[in-house]
Amino acid sequence: MAFGASAITHPVVVFVIPSIWRRLYQLVQMRVAGFELSDTAYSVSYGVLAESFAVLAEAGWLFWRTDLGKRRVLLLSMVANVASSSAGGLVYLLTGWP
Repeated sequence: MAFGASAITHPVVVFVIPSIWRRLYQLVQMRVAGFELSDTAYSVSYGVLAESFAVLAEAGWLFWRTDLGKRRVLLLSMVANVASSSAGGLVYLLTGWP
């Protein structure tokens, strides 16, 4: 079940959300004079958007496919995504990839 949830959200987080976030950021820059985020703030904002999507989508998948209840699937999804995001951040810090 967990692999299925991740298989659904991972491609969206990697291939779709970056372009959506980039476009949203560009729209705000066009409308708000002088608006600019640092590289760190840009990355953190993307992470919040992407991980929020992943947590909610995966919790929805698990709720639909199991009988664990809303609170438990949300907690499981949050724990799994914190672990995944932390592992990805560690790989980036250690290797510079991706």
